[in-house]
Amino acid sequence: MSREPVRPTRPLLWLTVFFALGIAAERVCPLSLPSAFIIGFPALLLLCLAFLCSKSRERSRASVPVSLVLFLALGFALARVAAPLVPCPPGLERVLDRPHTLFIADIASPPDFFPDKIRLTLRLRSALLDDENVPLDAGVLLSVARTGVERAAWVPGDRVLARLTLRRFHNFNNPGGYDYVMRQAERGIHARAGSPDDRFLVRLAPGNGLPGCSVFRAVRSTVDRFRQESLFWLRKHFDPDTAAFYAALLLGYQQLISADWKEDLNRVGITHLLSISGMHLGLVSMFTFWICRKFIRRLCPAALHRLSDKQLALWPALAAALLYAFLAGFGVPPIWRSLLMLTLGLWASFCYRHADSLTILAATALIILVIDPAVLWQVSFQLTYACMVALFVIYPRLQRCRLAAIHPVFGGDRMAGKITRPFEEAFHVSVAVNILVLPLTVFYFQGFSLAGFIANIILVPLVGFLVLPSGLLGLGLLAFNESLAALLLQFGAWWVTLAHHLIRWFSDLSWAYFHVGPFSLLGMAACYLALFVLLSPWHRKRKGAALCALALFMAADSAVAHWRTAEDQRDHLLVDFIDVGQGTSTLVRFPDGAAMLVDGGGFFDDSYDIGRAVVAPFLWRSGIRRLDYVVLSHDHPDHRNGLRFVMQRFEVGCLWTGALACRPGDRESIETIAALRGIPVRLTHEIPGECAIGRCRVKLLHPSQKYLETEWNGDINNASLVLKIDYGETGVILPGDIGQSVERVIFGTGTAWGNVVLGSPHHGSDRSNSPFMVERLKPRAVVVSCGADNRFGFPSPAVLETYRKHGVAVYRTDRHGAVHAVSDGTRWEFSTFMGSSGGSSLSGGY
Repeated sequence: MSREPVRPTRPLLWLTVFFALGIAAERVCPLSLPSAFIIGFPALLLLCLAFLCSKSRERSRASVPVSLVLFLALGFALARVAAPLVPCPPGLERVLDRPHTLFIADIASPPDFFPDKIRLTLRLRSALLDDENVPLDAGVLLSVARTGVERAAWVPGDRVLARLTLRRFHNFNNPGGYDYVMRQAERGIHARAGSPDDRFLVRLAPGNGLPGCSVFRAVRSTVDRFRQESLFWLRKHFDPDTAAFYAALLLGYQQLISADWKEDLNRVGITHLLSISGMHLGLVSMFTFWICRKFIRRLCPAALHRLSDKQLALWPALAAALLYAFLAGFGVPPIWRSLLMLTLGLWASFCYRHADSLTILAATALIILVIDPAVLWQVSFQLTYACMVALFVIYPRLQRCRLAAIHPVFGGDRMAGKITRPFEEAFHVSVAVNILVLPLTVFYFQGFSLAGFIANIILVPLVGFLVLPSGLLGLGLLAFNESLAALLLQFGAWWVTLAHHLIRWFSDLSWAYFHVGPFSLLGMAACYLALFVLLSPWHRKRKGAALCALALFMAADSAVAHWRTAEDQRDHLLVDFIDVGQGTSTLVRFPDGAAMLVDGGGFFDDSYDIGRAVVAPFLWRSGIRRLDYVVLSHDHPDHRNGLRFVMQRFEVGCLWTGALACRPGDRESIETIAALRGIPVRLTHEIPGECAIGRCRVKLLHPSQKYLETEWNGDINNASLVLKIDYGETGVILPGDIGQSVERVIFGTGTAWGNVVLGSPHHGSDRSNSPFMVERLKPRAVVVSCGADNRFGFPSPAVLETYRKHGVAVYRTDRHGAVHAVSDGTRWEFSTFMGSSGGSSLSGGY
């Protein structure tokens, strides 16, 4: 009797893995292949598979590798076909940057509420251009300023007439930066717009759709209107922090949580509690399932002649989960991923089939990847499935470590066991999830929460069994009895307050969160390989040998990388002008290894933490763990705000600040942060006029004490610290935001300035960058730090013309991205992130 061909267990799991590998291969190795080949090759593999499966058993053995290669090719082909149009569809180019254009658009998804604005996702249908109706099909993010009146004005499916000025998205173009433009393009969104209020939006009659669409639209609109009204009710009856917690936990509005509380949640490692996912949907479905089973047994026993009470109760449970998914904003990926997984699991139960966890997990992943291959690169997708794999693979192994094994008092029937069991389960879940998620977390966020291992033991049961049930019941009753709903929600609010105090306490612990800097893809792969070895059934000696070999390989790789970094910096002065949008930040690395950061960028309204999102990752990627000097040229937000995170997370030797006085009462000031961390602070009059850092000379050109006392006009820009760093025959001048009057004071002497690189004063403003300065300096190149489409019009065309006339190479961070300048003491070499090595004006995210 011939043996059966050996096939891998859980075939769907392996097919999904190879499908995902095909998608990854398309992104990592974007081969330029003709469309016929992309479509034809998987088709040929499919024919081969059909041929092999239809023949003898010997030939059918080859069907396994052919199937895997087929799914690999299908993943590659689908990713190539579904690749988004970047930067935007051709038809949209015509209306970009065109002021106050009329558009007809549909609201594509539920509004997202922020403390100061509402964000709407619009699907443009047409534009009115010169009495011509131009068809369009593109997504736009519209930010509408919030007014004092809170009402459910806009719901998905509304058709509107809008007068908008569309702008492009832009990245912060630095090495290793987040590709915001690509992320939005993958969502089908290619432009942004703003409106002072919703008076510029006029509701129109909905367009004609397929039969049944009007019913679906009406149901969806009703649910989302109730969702918004519930949000307004919560904000009216509870304090802002409690209302924001409820809004995130119950309704899916994540953006109303204050920045301080977000920081606390991140440090404690419990942001997952407020991300509506499987826990929330599972609780709703289980509660409905339990109620329906009781109802059927007592009131409808005749229905049990054909189907069991379990089968009958599954459908109301699924319907309740679906309703809650819509109520929580169905468009959020974690919600519909969890709903899909729940649906497959309930269907297996209905059919009396044993639901294999990993197979269901693979099925949901495959369905999602077929619908949208780009979702593979979303951090939430990767973290979700890492968590689920941890629960299915690692968590069962931890069940052997029970308190009951330590002492019988914790047995299942004892009171102590019943009390401690939820916390014991939470601990096992926390450990299992953190083990598998930790490498991903460090890779994407350059840090991890140590407090999360303990905090989850307390907060998961607290929120999951007290806050969430009372909140969901109160939310459901809000449509019928507001008084009863208020009682339940107030009961939950007490526990929210307790949770808030616990979160704050954990967050204040010095060891709560650790920033570890960049974590390479190779390092993450090594961690998962080591975990695979530990979980494998191999013998201990074999495991030990494999782990030792892996450790030696990683140590050698780290040593080589460190040697290369040291070689690149040896005998060279490195200057990096970081792309921080409309702001300035410059990293200077001296030949002896010392590092200086001059300014940190920042948004004027402080709505985005440039330090956390842009500057710190750039420093970590550059191998910087310690900054010997941090310099604030002057106390303006586009230079200051990004330094806060850097001062909190990096080892800093000394702070030089152009602020004319410390602000000890301001807990957000960098001087206060420096005082708390014991970092020496030198104000303008305390900074040495000239000092040596290795083989470089650092000179403070401005301001002098005499200037501040007798000549200064009170303009903070004109009190900017101006530094000149000399290395051999070369130098770099970092002038802050000084104006033309100060330029004459500094550069009016007959000093030979040498082969210098100039940071353009005040981002290329025509109130600075005087022809006098350019003539005196004759710089080798000038770097303009400015944001794309900035409202100031920087750099000024007149300034660019001045530099052009004098033959000065111009680099701009808004067009070239980060600018890297290297000096060997005799000459400068330049490179840019956008790939241009010249200095002509060429044509992250915001």
